[in-house]
Amino acid sequence: MKKILSVLLVVMMVLGLTACGSKAGTGTGNDPDPVNTAEKEKTEKTEYYKGWANSADFGTEGEFVRMDLSLDGSKFVMDVGKSHMTVVVGGIEMALYELEDKTYFHMVNPEAQADEWMVSPAGEESLVASAGSESSIDMKGEDFKSVEYVETVTENGVKYDVVNVTTNAIFEEGEEPTEETYKMYVNADTHKLAKVLVDEEVEPEDGSAGDTAKIKVTGTVSFYNGETAFEAPAEATETTYDELMMAFAFSFMGLIMSGPAASVFGN
Repeated sequence: MKKILSVLLVVMMVLGLTACGSKAGTGTGNDPDPVNTAEKEKTEKTEYYKGWANSADFGTEGEFVRMDLSLDGSKFVMDVGKSHMTVVVGGIEMALYELEDKTYFHMVNPEAQADEWMVSPAGEESLVASAGSESSIDMKGEDFKSVEYVETVTENGVKYDVVNVTTNAIFEEGEEPTEETYKMYVNADTHKLAKVLVDEEVEPEDGSAGDTAKIKVTGTVSFYNGETAFEAPAEATETTYDELMMAFAFSFMGLIMSGPAASVFGN
C-alpha cells in the first residue's frame, strides 16, 4: 500500500511541476495579450475609417436597395431588385415582377378585400429599372462629413464594423439640407457598406403634416445582390403592356403620395 501511495505522490508532483511550467511559459511575452491585441485593432480601424469614405474601398455591398421603414408608426417598404419591385404602405402592397418574356403586376388591399394579378407581354424596356430609378438611395462617400469607428459585431455569421457617419439627411432635400449622424454597418472583410440605420425627423416642405409637425422615420436601408424568388400565379388577368404600366403607375403614385409617405418622399 505504501508503495502505491508513493507512486501516486510522485505522479502528482510531476503533473504539478508540468502545470507550473506551462503557466510560467505564458509570461514569457511570446503569447499575444488579448487586451493589447484588441486595443491595437481598434486603433487601426479608427485610423482606417477616417479615410474610408474617400478611398478605393468605399462602395455598397450590393447594387440593389431595400428600405424597411416606419413613418410615424406606419409601415413603409420599398425593395427594388434586378427584376422586381415591391412597395408596402401600411397594409397595402403592390409588386412588379419581370419573368422571362412577361411582366406581372400584383396589388393587395386588405381593406378593399382585393388581391389582384395582371400579366402582359414584356415591354422593350425594363419597367422595374425605370420605376426604381427614382426611388433608390445613392450613398456617396464624398458626401460623408466624418466617419467614426464604434465597434465590430457579428450578425448571421458575418462580421460588420459599426461606424457613425455624419452626412446630409437622407430623406430631406433642399438648398441647405440638415446634417444627420447615422449608424452604418460595413462588411469587415470587404469594407463595403451593407446597411444604414435610420432614426430622424423629416420636416415636410408642403406643410402636409401641419405647420410644426415632423415625420419620425426609423428603420434600415440595406444594399444587396441577388434576386427575390418569384413564382408566376396560376391565374392572372391578361392585358397589354401599356395598360399594365398605367395600372402600376397610378397605384404607385397613389401609395407614395398618401399619408406620411407623401411628406417624406413627395418633397
